[in-house]
Amino acid sequence: ERLKRHVAPRPVTLAGKRILVVEDEPSLRDLLADAFTKACAQVETAADGIQGWTLWSAGRYDLVVSDQRMPGCTGLELLARIRATGSLVPMILASGYGLEGLEADLDRDPRLRLLPKPFTLRALFELVASLLEVPGQAQA
Repeated sequence: ERLKRHVAPRPVTLAGKRILVVEDEPSLRDLLADAFTKACAQVETAADGIQGWTLWSAGRYDLVVSDQRMPGCTGLELLARIRATGSLVPMILASGYGLEGLEADLDRDPRLRLLPKPFTLRALFELVASLLEVPGQAQA
């Protein structure tokens, strides 16, 4: 009970959730990992799609957050690999460009959300809350 008075309420709590962040830009990767950690999630990070696939193959995740344009394996290629295993893990695909014209195809995957770059952490967490059905801003 005492702890509750000292901890500021968070918009989304991800306690018990495992999240894989795949982002080739180190500063953004660190920022995302920090934000998810502060929301009580367990976070693993990958610097590109190949490393993301390796981590995903070896672990169990509740959510994948991936950049689209990365060397070696794009976010869409990573998504295709994951879906080919039969997994329906929710995924957020962040992209500044490179997905124009694909929105209709991507909308067919009910567990995929597109997040245009640049984005705010609030926008990210609203998508996370909707995909994982956790209490938070998305239900407010």
